[in-house]
Amino acid sequence: MPEYVIEQDYPFKIYKVSNKDEIYSFIKKIKDLSKKGDSFLKDSLSKLDFVMSCSTFPNKIEQDDLDSTIKELLLKSGLGTIKQSKAVSRYLSGYGGLSFFFDNDEIEEIMVNKTDSPIFIFHQKEGLCKTNINFTKEEYLTFLNKLQNLTAKKLDDHNPVLDGRLPDGSRINITSNYVSPFSPTITIRKFTEKPLSIVSLIKNNTISKEAAAFLWACIDGFRLCPQSTLVIGGSGSGKTTLLFALTSFIRYNERIISIEDTPELNLSDRENWISLEARPKTSLIEEVTMDMLLKNALRMRPDRIIIGEVRGEEARTMFTAMDTGHNGLLGTLHANNSKEAIIRLKNEPMSIPESNLPLLNLIVTIKKQFDTKKGITRFVSEIAEIEKMDNKVLLSNVFEYDNDDEKINRSSVPSRTTENVAKAIGVEKVKIYDEIELREKILEFLLNKGVEDYKEVTQYIQKYYENPEELINKLYAEKTGK
Repeated sequence: MPEYVIEQDYPFKIYKVSNKDEIYSFIKKIKDLSKKGDSFLKDSLSKLDFVMSCSTFPNKIEQDDLDSTIKELLLKSGLGTIKQSKAVSRYLSGYGGLSFFFDNDEIEEIMVNKTDSPIFIFHQKEGLCKTNINFTKEEYLTFLNKLQNLTAKKLDDHNPVLDGRLPDGSRINITSNYVSPFSPTITIRKFTEKPLSIVSLIKNNTISKEAAAFLWACIDGFRLCPQSTLVIGGSGSGKTTLLFALTSFIRYNERIISIEDTPELNLSDRENWISLEARPKTSLIEEVTMDMLLKNALRMRPDRIIIGEVRGEEARTMFTAMDTGHNGLLGTLHANNSKEAIIRLKNEPMSIPESNLPLLNLIVTIKKQFDTKKGITRFVSEIAEIEKMDNKVLLSNVFEYDNDDEKINRSSVPSRTTENVAKAIGVEKVKIYDEIELREKILEFLLNKGVEDYKEVTQYIQKYYENPEELINKLYAEKTGK
């Protein structure tokens, strides 16, 4: 990974790739070798020539192969160490100046305002930073051409905005000179190969163990009555990250259909998962909207429907689905708090009748803020239940963020959701609270054991569904050494 330092400056912090010149030197020497056609490195150079001449980006297998080829070239040619091979590999495969930012997981977004001008990034801890890297005009044109081939979309006066995704899943947006007259622009929201699990979110204080256990019980619904839940927050607050973490609570034997504008959720560990993607209108095909996909999903016998972001007429279809027995829907919505979310749902373009709003059970709010000591932090600020009383919609915060404790705590408001779940499964409410407490202990054990990988956390949760006593006995034995 490229080495870097963060330097304080005004008005921007500077993210400086300190070994930039060294990497550029490697790139120049490798290109020179390629031109010479050195017979000693013939096989490696032929692979490199092929990748550099391709009109699209390499897929994961091709990129891994290119990484190995670059390592081999650096090793055999004596050009230098193989430490920087990944950055060199990405650079040569068409990413150009962006290659310096793809292998740093702390970088969330990459922004190119124009050529021969500093690239900006959004860093998890430092926030918005200016970098010492830029796109040359040649690199930029190569990158744009490859993107158009990759997405099968044209960027011109008739199609001045391009939305797509890179081979690694990162979301990309490009504007042409038609709408950004000074220069085409590029904005990339990076895809996280290792998504955060609910245990990771507990560890970094995004959510408390108690709140996570409460959501586990509600979203699972003890198989009989899963609760429909919206995760809300501002742009970049971590809505999709939290939503993905919550999918661990869905049982393996449930059929899941996810619907997104740009696919970000990857539930490939699920055998019965289908991903649907909305498509914009082009000169060749008609638009495929989120609402069209949601209506179609209802004909596919789903146990769970996950909507990446609710923003339009699909909201009405979503509430209709909940009204006809499709429980446990999950999704995200742009709103700063639960009251604002209700207002958005009631108004155009969603226009949900007030009488239908209580069909949604929970609203989970996540926020992003800058702390001078910790940098950018994200935390769940409230968990609200939606109730109906005298034809009015009431919001009750069953969990609220405590600024003194710096975590979300249980409020004094009684939870109607747990009452409803208890009635649905035919047990006393205290049994639900006992179950939440038990699940909290399981999450605490996983945290203390250092189990944070999303798939591993999900497997533990599924083992609990399959045989609770066996898992509890196993965890107890590991804890006590008996």
